Amino acid sequence: MLNWVIPGVLARSCRPGWAPGGRREPVSPDVLSGWIQDVKVSGIRSVLVLLADEHLRLYEGVAGGLLAAYRASGLVVAHISILDHQPKPVSPAELDAAFRSFCALPRPTLVHCSAGIDRTGAVIRHLLDRRGEWMTRPVGEAASTPDVPPAPERPAPMSATSVQAILADPDRDEIKVLGVDLAVRSWADNGSVLLVFGGDPPAWRSCAFGVIGPVGDEALTADSMARAIDAYALAHDVRAVSLDGPQGWRSPDALDRSGVGRACEAEARTPGRTGVYPRTFPGTYNRWVRFAIDVFEKLRSFGRATLVNEKTTGPLAVPEAGHYLILECFPTSTWRTSGLRPLPGHSKATRAIVRAHAATLRDCFGLPDAAVIDHHDHLQALVAALPAAALLGGPCIAVPRGEPGSRQSAQGDVPSHWVEGFSFDAKPPQGAPPPAPPGDQRPHEDEPNDTINPILPDLREPASQEVIERGVRLFLDLVCCANAGHSIGIGFADFVRWVYNTNDYTAVMGRNFQDVTDSKFVIRLAQQVTKAAGGRRAVTKNGVTIQSGMDTFIWRVKGNHDRPRGAWLVGWCQPPYTRKAWKQVFPDGTRRVLNSAHRDRPICHECVGRTHELTEFEGPTDSPEGMTIQDLHAGPAGADTTAPIQARNVGNRGDTLKHAPIPDLVRILLAASGRVAYFDPFAFALEYPLSPSVGFPRWLEDLRARQRRRRAYGGLRDIQGPRLAAGLDYRCGIGLTLDAIGPDRLSWLLVAERDPGLRARLEAVLREMGLVGSLVGGAVLPDAAGIPDAIAGAGASVQSGDGLFALIDPFTIPGCPWAAVLEGLALAMRPGVHGIALVFTFGIHDWPIDLSPAGALRRVRLIGEGPFHLAVYATEALTDVVARVLDGFGWT
Repeated sequence: MLNWVIPGVLARSCRPGWAPGGRREPVSPDVLSGWIQDVKVSGIRSVLVLLADEHLRLYEGVAGGLLAAYRASGLVVAHISILDHQPKPVSPAELDAAFRSFCALPRPTLVHCSAGIDRTGAVIRHLLDRRGEWMTRPVGEAASTPDVPPAPERPAPMSATSVQAILADPDRDEIKVLGVDLAVRSWADNGSVLLVFGGDPPAWRSCAFGVIGPVGDEALTADSMARAIDAYALAHDVRAVSLDGPQGWRSPDALDRSGVGRACEAEARTPGRTGVYPRTFPGTYNRWVRFAIDVFEKLRSFGRATLVNEKTTGPLAVPEAGHYLILECFPTSTWRTSGLRPLPGHSKATRAIVRAHAATLRDCFGLPDAAVIDHHDHLQALVAALPAAALLGGPCIAVPRGEPGSRQSAQGDVPSHWVEGFSFDAKPPQGAPPPAPPGDQRPHEDEPNDTINPILPDLREPASQEVIERGVRLFLDLVCCANAGHSIGIGFADFVRWVYNTNDYTAVMGRNFQDVTDSKFVIRLAQQVTKAAGGRRAVTKNGVTIQSGMDTFIWRVKGNHDRPRGAWLVGWCQPPYTRKAWKQVFPDGTRRVLNSAHRDRPICHECVGRTHELTEFEGPTDSPEGMTIQDLHAGPAGADTTAPIQARNVGNRGDTLKHAPIPDLVRILLAASGRVAYFDPFAFALEYPLSPSVGFPRWLEDLRARQRRRRAYGGLRDIQGPRLAAGLDYRCGIGLTLDAIGPDRLSWLLVAERDPGLRARLEAVLREMGLVGSLVGGAVLPDAAGIPDAIAGAGASVQSGDGLFALIDPFTIPGCPWAAVLEGLALAMRPGVHGIALVFTFGIHDWPIDLSPAGALRRVRLIGEGPFHLAVYATEALTDVVARVLDGFGWT
């Protein structure tokens, strides 16, 4: 019913009691009452109504009518009468009135007309286009229009009194704090939580996750993140915001302090360190560090945020309404300070492990049951929120670390910037029961925790992906040389220098290599590289074959270049072969090691031709021992080798062209429709191993090149890149589409797959997801020819006001039943249905791609590269916005 445009600020919906098909039936008081209750539970404080009299008359059975019912429930109402079914849904004068009305309303605000599509869509787009004006303007500043009653008086600001005095009032308002786990790559990687406490003595009331989202369609930047945080804080009366990310750089005057980084980072033992501007340790943290520092700067520039810059355990004075504190934290340090084992990094934290840690955190701090979740980033955001609550008198204790921050004056090319600053932990209140261990998820005693060492890159960051790529190239080159009979490895510290592309180990770690401390993290990094390369590779010599990983080639640089004895004894890093077998493949006296200076030269001159072809991914070529590059990049063991020809092309250029715009096209339909039906006459699979002929490094380089020309391709890289780097399968078209629609908005699923094995596997997956068998019309058909009959049998499922997305992608299947697909689409495209169809053809087909697939659809854009040709069709109301999206991908 209600869809958030900007979470916590702006939402859209249809009117109460609206029915598909535009039926104008009187709305009962019970229906209206239930609708209002749902809206208020969602947090809505005001409603902007765009209905004309023809629709308001449907509520004559309600005392006082619709608008009076809204006001009686406590909602603030603005009404602009806009006629329906006009050539232009909303006139410029009406848009301006809607803008002024919105500025006068308390937020979050809900906008609705009748179906919530044309008039609402036009007003929402206008508000998003002018968001730079209203997001920086205090709520209620704009003058009301004649049709809008004045905004209610805002409550008097809370005086800056002590927290103890506030807590003495049992009827006082709840105190809300916001925790954010910052990530720079995409909005989806940011964790967030609203944590609420109150009462005397203070107790937790509630927590809500995922509250910070994108500002309209804006890309993630420090500016857009700061505005999203500020807007949410104002709309929800947040009094403190805690951010997991640095607020400043190391002071250049800290010459007598050992190590690198700020004082608070040394005390909190952060994995990355912020050096003197503009250095970070490791260098791959630089983009994230700059992002976090800029978010702090932007928040302070708005004039509503006050940085906590004193070494205090609180409680501090609660800021006045419309203002809030901001502070820095490091969640891993709070885990340790509280006597808990830190939450592992993403690569090791399964959903079960995250949930076990969340349960332990809940028991330790007495948090609400809703705090037990399995989302890694949101759980870290919850930990981040605890110090903010502690500083305002919440049921926990703040622990400050570091020294005060200050402004460093500009010098030469170095701009003015903030240095040092406090980071805050939290711990349970005194007398709390000791924390219980997080189930049986505790790793082996000697296993390194990947949250506390900068050797291990954050796989969500693009720069870290390059680290892993360099490791994969090195690993595959060493495998190639080993199968050619050469015993070549690399030392522990040199391996780190190699993948981070530096000759200075301190640039990564902030100090020199320490064998006992660092070696286990080097092996963990090698395991990440092995996983990214698709798993272990067979190496054969002297009649012995071992399954080698990158760790197989990390040797001591002194003596006989042996492997440490612990490598054969410790369970978490023990290889799947014996020391004797390893020595038979790499005999004593033959082993030699590379150093980081080899990075720009062939590893082995005898293998120079082969290794260069392997490293640069120039295509099929002969390799030692009869191996080919396809063998070296083969998919995971057990991959389906009997699948049709599609399997040999997964992730190629055609996939890039057709998959990149899918999420954006689906979002257009979701914005215009209540629910979306999905047709796919050639479904294939939700996900599948990347084609060996493509390979992850080659795929990534192609996406980078495209992204440099067209920024829109960064979305596909953000979706697929982390999956592939982590050794997961490529998300195919049907998977991307279902992800974008979401189960709550999917009204009908109809897919066909002619390959029996793939069809059975696909149907099993969809049934497990609850999509086939639970949805009206949900089915997997053996052939696209059955689609017209299936649609005719369940055509009523596609209602007026719904959306329809068709992905027509036959690859090289001969005799594509184009006419059958046309017939099916024509049956579904009744008046009022919003539709988009993406059609793909390979060069050997003779499809009528220039012909619209149904009378209701119009061709919007085409694109062609080599043998790949695609077209997108859309219903008339969507053609303009679809065209703008496709323009961003270079379609013409």
